Amino acid sequence: MNQIFISHASDDIKLVKLLERKLKSIFANGVGVFASSIPGSIRYGEDWFASIRSHLTDSSVLLLLITPHSVDRPWVWFELGASWDKNTEGKIRAIPLCCGIKLRDLPPPISAIQGVELSNQEQVEQFFHELMTFFKFGDEKRVQAKKFIEQMNDTASCDDTQTFSKVVTSSQLTLMIELLITKKTLTEDGLDIVSGFGSIPTPKIAELRKLFYKK
Repeated sequence: MNQIFISHASDDIKLVKLLERKLKSIFANGVGVFASSIPGSIRYGEDWFASIRSHLTDSSVLLLLITPHSVDRPWVWFELGASWDKNTEGKIRAIPLCCGIKLRDLPPPISAIQGVELSNQEQVEQFFHELMTFFKFGDEKRVQAKKFIEQMNDTASCDDTQTFSKVVTSSQLTLMIELLITKKTLTEDGLDIVSGFGSIPTPKIAELRKLFYKK
């Protein structure tokens, strides 16, 4: 399906809306864009968790917007973990988009995925062109990477970087993804994913559970 899923923190909604507008401009609404924080993406009364899973299943591209706001938000890593098998099988393309964090500071396993620094004009241009190649259509004239970066910097400067390790430890994220890529059944609220893992030390399970309760 021609759909792009943007994984993000709600604090980055202005960046998400800017990215959504750019994608819809390039693809003339021929590619769907889903981001849970954008009004209307999830209808009132709809099962939020089921909707997230459904859109992840239907998407062929997962964009992980990694910023100082989102880097320690467990749902961003949940969405990557939930799509990990599809990514390794080539059924979905996962792409980290870094704003305010350098690619070199990303921890494993996400550091193994080629990402984009949104402050780098050459990388941004290549990113949009690769998306057009992936979907086999798009308007090159609407890429305008330099203007896009300027618009982003009016919202949040992607040049102001933070060291990843100061925000969250790589061991926490690695543990989270390792749990999420298993075949365990998820509950509606997603909090019971840590049950039934006899090989995982209890303190680590408690640590992960605390992360999921973090807003």
